[in-house]
Amino acid sequence: MTWTIRLSKVAEKQFEKLPRDRQRNISEAIDGMKEYPFRGNVRQLKAKE
Repeated sequence: MTWTIRLSKVAEKQFEKLPRDRQRNISEAIDGMKEYPFRGNVRQLKAKE
């Protein structure tokens, strides 16, 4: 099962302002999340009480 990842308009603009090497690193990480969304530094969110 693959996942779809979308960035908000604000995130897209911020991403485009980054240096190309950082964009590449982030793109590779996002692409990896499409196939393995729970791999890496992922924690379950908890509601505030």
